[in-house]
Amino acid sequence: MSTDNFCTVQKIAAEDAERFAALCKENPYRFLTPRMNLETYGWNSDEVYGWSAENSSGGMEGILLRYNNICILADISGKCAAGFAPYIDSQTGLAGIRGSLEALRTLPQFLKRYKSAGLEISPFLCLNRPPCCTPEQMQKTRLAGPEDLDALADLYSQAETMYRSRRNIAARLQECPIYLVQQEHGGKTVLSAALLNLEGNDAALIGGVYTRPEARGRGLASACTAALAAHMQQQGKMPCLFYENPAAGRIYRKLGFVECDFWAVLYLRTA
Repeated sequence: MSTDNFCTVQKIAAEDAERFAALCKENPYRFLTPRMNLETYGWNSDEVYGWSAENSSGGMEGILLRYNNICILADISGKCAAGFAPYIDSQTGLAGIRGSLEALRTLPQFLKRYKSAGLEISPFLCLNRPPCCTPEQMQKTRLAGPEDLDALADLYSQAETMYRSRRNIAARLQECPIYLVQQEHGGKTVLSAALLNLEGNDAALIGGVYTRPEARGRGLASACTAALAAHMQQQGKMPCLFYENPAAGRIYRKLGFVECDFWAVLYLRTA
């Protein structure tokens, strides 16, 4: 446990669930992503673990989670960066941190093991009504099945920053819906796809929206995103997503997604 002049930081435990629920009520959208992680993996997981920050009044102020090679940091005021910094420095192999904008803007000054390799604003959008997409566009998509593994693995092997391994795609096919568009006239090549990064009790985080360069400008990414969003709404779950690419943001807004918060991605390098 560590203490700075604002908050006390300690490892999260199941006993924190009630206080975390109260924190989520203060700003539901800001804490939706960490909430979905905890709903999916639990409070005592080897895959997702982390720390909470307690303010001087004893309430939870923020949360830091480690997942794969990234951390997720969300807090109310942006003042938890100093308290969380030593725990981030204690982690090896971090590529970056996704988190609330206020905290990530100040975090680099407190880090010692890691240095900033760039900060990218990442708006958080949610869809609270049916997606605005024509039936004709939606009909171009279909739900992927196990037989699409090779074609999807090929698509995402070329997706640059959205690269996903064959193993990851195989797991996604088992765990969540993926919508895709294939070549016309019976072709097997997948031109565009959208999948879920995370699924909670009442929300789903869309990611992996990618279209091959030669197939862009035809509304395929929009159609895949709309089909996946509609699927999740039918399951009673609110679609949400982050974006860094302004062109992608325009697509999502046309579908009806609206900004609910501003996050950022802090890319890291070792000092």
